[in-house]
Amino acid sequence: SRIFRLAGTTNSNSGEKVTVQYRHDYRYDLKTDIRDKYLPNLEKPKKKKGRPPKIVTLHNIRNLHYSRALDLIKLVKLRNYEVTGYRETMCFLYRYWQCCLLNDPKKALEDVLEFNSKFKNPLKEKEIITATRSAEKSWNARSSKKANEIAKDRGYLGAGYNYSNKRLIEDLDITSEEQKYLKTIIGTKEKYRRKNKKRREARRVDGMTKRERQKAEALEKLKETIRENPTASQRELAKLLNISPSYVNKLLKQIGNS
Repeated sequence: SRIFRLAGTTNSNSGEKVTVQYRHDYRYDLKTDIRDKYLPNLEKPKKKKGRPPKIVTLHNIRNLHYSRALDLIKLVKLRNYEVTGYRETMCFLYRYWQCCLLNDPKKALEDVLEFNSKFKNPLKEKEIITATRSAEKSWNARSSKKANEIAKDRGYLGAGYNYSNKRLIEDLDITSEEQKYLKTIIGTKEKYRRKNKKRREARRVDGMTKRERQKAEALEKLKETIRENPTASQRELAKLLNISPSYVNKLLKQIGNS
């Protein structure tokens, strides 16, 4: 047992002082005799090249610009190309997003002129160029270190226009019905509607009975109706859902217990 004790310490069992006994003159080398023979080889993890997080972020932003540009085209189509009162805003947004996507302001201008030409009452070319000039200017600012620093200090991701869906919906007066056909410019209610739809589809896949499915759908509809009408009474909710007040009361109890 003395082999595992430090020289100079006292053996608690015998009370004797521990000494070292040299059996030979060989001195072990920590690196060659112990580390290389007995310890596992620890390799340093290789550093990944590049900056993946930033690339992913840029990729996501690019997808967002692309999806929003498609939503604008879809919105114009939904309105049968009658967008008087929104033409300048739509063209401005389209030119900005095309600049971001293409990194080619000349092509972006050509695209917005073509976009405008599809309106029932298109703007004149000179009006388009003037009304959307700041879109290109803002796109150029994204390459400015100073502009990006100022934008970040103000709480933005960077220079350029960072519109929220709420702002776009308000500026373009996008209705709830129109949002159903858009990919990304949607409000909270439409977001919940799509999420609930997915849940209902998932439940069907899970093999719920018809009665269980109807009850689950009624619960989701009630929750959605309450979100849209937070001050509605049980009787009013029943009218909106076309069900009896007693059934509303039953569903509310289930929501409260969940």
